Amino acid sequence: MKLMVTGATGQLGALSVESLLQLVPAISREWQSRMGRLPRLCRGRSSRAGW
Repeated sequence: MKLMVTGATGQLGALSVESLLQLVPAISREWQSRMGRLPRLCRGRSSRAGW
């Protein structure tokens, strides 16, 4: 599985599963800080999306 990412990493192409697993905690923390009420909802959507 590969995911195209442009943003936090800036100039990144395809992410491997391992890289994704390392990024998920940071992303979830950022979402928690921005939308404190939605972290569980985001996790549910992420798991359904195949993350």
